[in-house]
Amino acid sequence: MKKTFYVLAVLIIAVAVIVFLKGKKPMDADSGKGSLELEKKRLSLQQKNAALEKRLSELEEKLKAEFVAVPEEKIVEVFGEEDEGVYDEKKKEEEISLKVNNFFEYIDRKEYLLTAGINMKASDYCMTIFSRLEKKRPVLVGETKNLYELMKNITFFFRVLGEKELKALKIILENESEITEQTAGMFYSWICEPVNKSTGMPSQEMIYDYAAYFLNTIAGQAYLFRRGSKLRLLTSYYAVLVLDKADREGRNHLGIDVRPHIVSLISEIENYRLFVNGKNYLDNLRALKKRYDGRAA
Repeated sequence: MKKTFYVLAVLIIAVAVIVFLKGKKPMDADSGKGSLELEKKRLSLQQKNAALEKRLSELEEKLKAEFVAVPEEKIVEVFGEEDEGVYDEKKKEEEISLKVNNFFEYIDRKEYLLTAGINMKASDYCMTIFSRLEKKRPVLVGETKNLYELMKNITFFFRVLGEKELKALKIILENESEITEQTAGMFYSWICEPVNKSTGMPSQEMIYDYAAYFLNTIAGQAYLFRRGSKLRLLTSYYAVLVLDKADREGRNHLGIDVRPHIVSLISEIENYRLFVNGKNYLDNLRALKKRYDGRAA
């Protein structure tokens, strides 16, 4: 009896071991299959990561190739020598005027206007542009009341300036893209900062209207987004400075809130690597943001 019980117990244990081992094989197979799938995914992720790193490297090299520091000789050729004398407001204005004159003479030497079919000196051409933009202004309020008004606003510069003038501006911008920042800063200082302006210069109201057009209308935004990133960001940056100046002087008659534009510009310029003076732009914008945040608190 005991022997029979012993044999039966051995058989039960043997059967249990066999069942366990049979059951374990599929599990091991499943485990192996799962490990294989994980390995495939790991390899796939590695390949994607390597591809992304390669693409990132290519983009960084492209950015380095696009960013070209302007040689000092070029700056002197276009704007003239810097005067490092004692600073004062009068001297600053005289220095800006001299830079502008040097710039116009440089444009004349390059014959960009003649290429566009305009037989005129650059200085006279500039004053003609100012005069046309002064007399006719874009729609700043109610541009969306009908499609006709919106289309007129979108095509504003083509209608007011004409094909030849726009062609000339395009030629200058394309051929002198490396000095876009310096030129934009120079024109802002020349047009926007002086209190007493000479005849033919844009009025404060005109400057305000065009800054409002670029930042606060659908047509103006559409115009900027058809331009390259550098020109769009520079135009937006100086438009913010114009609107801020108008706000501080009590001339913001449209009541434009400049704060959203400041925040947006800070984010964009932080991620744009092709500015020579990007740090200065960001410092100025952050200072403006701090002042407006303090006003709202």
